[in-house]
Amino acid sequence: MTDPTHDSPSADPPGNPEVFDDVVVGIFRTTEDGRYIYANHRLAELYGYESPARLIEAIGDIEGQLYVEPGQRDLFLTLIQQQGRIEQFESEIFRKDASRIWISETARIVRDEAGEVLFYEGTVQDIAEQKGAELELRRSEILFHSLVENLPQNIFRKDAAGRFTFANTRFCEELGKPRREIIGKTDFDFFPADLAGKYREDDLGIMESGESLDAVEEHVTPEGEKSWVHVVKTPIRDEAGRCIGVQGIFWDVTRQRHTEIALAHERDLLRTLLDSIPDRIYFKDRDSRFLMIS
Repeated sequence: MTDPTHDSPSADPPGNPEVFDDVVVGIFRTTEDGRYIYANHRLAELYGYESPARLIEAIGDIEGQLYVEPGQRDLFLTLIQQQGRIEQFESEIFRKDASRIWISETARIVRDEAGEVLFYEGTVQDIAEQKGAELELRRSEILFHSLVENLPQNIFRKDAAGRFTFANTRFCEELGKPRREIIGKTDFDFFPADLAGKYREDDLGIMESGESLDAVEEHVTPEGEKSWVHVVKTPIRDEAGRCIGVQGIFWDVTRQRHTEIALAHERDLLRTLLDSIPDRIYFKDRDSRFLMIS
């Protein structure tokens, strides 16, 4: 069989077909009208047939019998006729037992001396595992986006230079900007310089140490209103384990913070009063345990 990448195609059938039975990819030749005229043992095995002869005998209409998606053979022919060859053409196909698998085809046109098409020849690889991984990745991405877009917290990601690479809807609303006007910008584009500088220092510290930050800190809205937020930032690592940015989540705790400050003020005031009164004053709980004594 000729090499699909060779510059001088030949219409001669494989002179030593058993050579191709030990390769790990399927090898084929098909006619323009959609019939197999050659298949190696790997292709027959891949498609669920006992032998190449059984495959060639059984599949007389590639378009109607092999491809799951209608029109896939027509697309294959259109592309290969436009380009002379086709690479990594992915399709879902039916095996003999009607189960489905994903394949990737690389093929070329073989012509005679007059330029007429003799057949198409090429290779087939099983990419079921790859497609399965891609499907799981898509599901994971859908789950991730569904989660971050529905959480009531602000979520963002930044690269090592401090540029935003992701912002959820809640964060966009917090800044009063559409996502396209946030991605690629830094904190200095949205917050007062002193606050943006603090955020940047925190980010650099996280990337240098590789440790997370969990704190309650002051925040200023784009309208200039001061508030308190609980922020958690963690480093982002690449495949080699290097820190390449930070990701964070924060939510407003202003009311809680004001309550804590008010309680602390009242405790201090009460302590001052108790310390100033000459008489002894004490407080007990319902189990008679002392809570405070002047």
